Amino acid sequence: MFCRWQVSFALLACLAAFVVGCAPVAAPTPTPAPSATASPQPAVTATGTSTPVPTAVPATPSPAPTPTSTLETKVMPMTTAELQSTQSVGYLDLLTYDKNNVQKTLRLGYLLYLPEGYAQDPARKWPLILFLHGSEERGNDPDVVRRQALPQLLEEEFDLPAVVLSPQCRSNQRWSDMMQELVALLDHMLSTQAIEEERVYLTGISMGAYGAWELAVRYPQQFAAVVPIAGGYDPRGGLTRAAICALKDVPVWAFHGQRDANVPYTESTEAVEALRACGGDVRLTLYPDADHARSWERAYTDAQLYEWLFAQARNPR
Repeated sequence: MFCRWQVSFALLACLAAFVVGCAPVAAPTPTPAPSATASPQPAVTATGTSTPVPTAVPATPSPAPTPTSTLETKVMPMTTAELQSTQSVGYLDLLTYDKNNVQKTLRLGYLLYLPEGYAQDPARKWPLILFLHGSEERGNDPDVVRRQALPQLLEEEFDLPAVVLSPQCRSNQRWSDMMQELVALLDHMLSTQAIEEERVYLTGISMGAYGAWELAVRYPQQFAAVVPIAGGYDPRGGLTRAAICALKDVPVWAFHGQRDANVPYTESTEAVEALRACGGDVRLTLYPDADHARSWERAYTDAQLYEWLFAQARNPR
C-alpha cells in the first residue's frame, strides 16, 4: 500500500504549495445541468443528529411542501465524535417528504477525514474530496466504508492535504436514489467545516463512479473536478445521454482497467467520448493489465492524479 513514508518530499511540497497559495488552474464557470430531463427529487432538510428540530420546522407540516427537485437545506451544528486527523464516523438526519407529502427522517452516515494541521489555523481553508464507494459497502455502518479505495489508504497513514468526505449508500439503493441527500450533506460540510468552496472535488469507484458521473451532471456548479474510476455514465438515472454535456467546462479524469470483468472499460470510454464530443476537458487512463479493483488501487496511489486534482478550481483566487 501507498503509505506516508512512500510519498516523495517533492510531491508533498508541491501539494502543500497548491493548498496554501499557488494559483490553481482556472476552470470556466460550469453550465447548469439540464433540468428538463431530471427525475423529480423530494426536498431535503439537514439537521444535526442529536439536535432537536427547531420549532420553525413543524413536526407535521401544514400544508407540507410539494416534493420538487429544488434542494432546501437547513444546516444545524454537527454533533459527531471528537474530530481529529483520522476518519471519524458521523451521521446527518435529513427531513424530506414522500409523494404523499408525509414527512420522513432519513439518516445518512459518513466518514470524515481531516488533514494534519487542520485545527492549527482556524482561518485556513482546505480542499474537499467527496468520495462515493462501490456496491459492497452499502448499509448502515459507515465503518464498512473504510475497507477499500481512498478511505482504506487514509486508514493506512496515507496523507492528503484535503478534507475527505465518504458517505455511505443505504442497502438496496444506488447513488442515483440519493442525489439530493449527497448535496445536503455537502452543503452541511461547507457550512460547518473550513472548506475552500472553489476546490470541491468528486470521485467514486464502480457503483460510486456511476454516481459521480450522475451527481456531477446534475450539479456541475458544485465541483472543480471529477474523477470516476471503473464506472460509467448511465442515462437510466433519469438524464439523457446528451445531458453529459453539462460537464463540458468541468475537468474530468476517468480511470479504468481493461481487464475489468465487473464493469467493461467501454463504459468509461463511451462516457469520455460523449463528453469530448461536447468539447469537454476530459482525460482517460486505461490500465491494460488491471482488473476492477486494481484500477482504483493504481489511480489513488498515482502522484500525478493529486498534482492535477489540486490544481483545479471553479473560480481561481
